[in-house]
Amino acid sequence: MKATASALAVLFSGGSAIKLLSQHDLKKQDDWVAECDGMHGLVSPYYVPPKDFMTKVVCVPLMCENKLGKTDDVAVGTAAPCTWEGGEDSCCTDKVDSPCASGSLPCVLGEVTSLDDYTLHAVKQANSTDVAAIKADCGTAAADFETDAKTATEATD
Repeated sequence: MKATASALAVLFSGGSAIKLLSQHDLKKQDDWVAECDGMHGLVSPYYVPPKDFMTKVVCVPLMCENKLGKTDDVAVGTAAPCTWEGGEDSCCTDKVDSPCASGSLPCVLGEVTSLDDYTLHAVKQANSTDVAAIKADCGTAAADFETDAKTATEATD
C-alpha cells in the first residue's frame, strides 16, 4: 500500500494536529531492487533520458545479464546485444511494457526522472550487516592502513 505524507500527523496534548511531512509520496529505499530480487530478476541500468522525459526501470530475467540493453545499443555491423539469441522480448529494456504487478518477467518497476531517484529505488543500499562485513574486509587496526599507505607511496616514488 502506498502511504502519503498527507495522511501522517501527530496529535499533541491540546488535540491539535501538526503535519509532519509535505504532500509528496513517501519513498522506500531500494524497494525496486528488492522486488526484482524477489522475482529472481536483474534491474535495468539507468539511462539518461531525453529532456523532459523519464527513464523506465525494468526487471528482466537473469539470463539477460550479458545482453541487457536497448534495441538502439548497436555497434557498426552488429545487432544490439539484447537481441542476440532471441532475447529481444526479454532483454531489450525499451520493449518491456508489463507492470511487475503481473508477477512475470520482464516487467516495468517504475519510471524515474533522475539518477538520484534511480539510486533510491533500484540500487541495493548497504545496511549495518553489510557495513560490518566491509569493515572486517578492510581491517580495523590503524597500523594496517598506515602500512598499506606507506607501501603505496613507496611504490609510486
